[in-house]
Amino acid sequence: MKPARARGIPPSSCAGIVWPAVPGRIPADILAVQYQLDRSQWWSAETLQRAQLGQLESLLHHAAQTAPFYRDRLQVLKDVAPGALTIEQVARIPILKRGDIQAAGDDLFSQHPPKDHGKISIVQTSGSTGSPIRVRGTGVTGLYWQ
Repeated sequence: MKPARARGIPPSSCAGIVWPAVPGRIPADILAVQYQLDRSQWWSAETLQRAQLGQLESLLHHAAQTAPFYRDRLQVLKDVAPGALTIEQVARIPILKRGDIQAAGDDLFSQHPPKDHGKISIVQTSGSTGSPIRVRGTGVTGLYWQ
């Protein structure tokens, strides 16, 4: 008889171990992210915003350095000192519209995605409400999607 797994518990990667499960790499990564999100929900609004802006600054820097479309688009932030990004400065970034995505083509994508972010995948909308949109994802974006 196969032992039952508790609901919400990932399957164990070790034969004969049901509880507590020993998760494989991807389930372990998901649990690690969930743990961090669970802990951060109790942070003050200021601490959470500082963490979010720090991550956004890292993303925007990477985009400006490696994606031709964003190199131009993010010039509005060229005078922002490292570690000093604010909500007001983020509000200066032009909103990305469907037509921008379609016109930019491959210039929208990083020419040098971080290798440790995993395999690149392409997702495309059906175009049922207009021309299709193509986006790229990585193993990391897949992790967050899960």
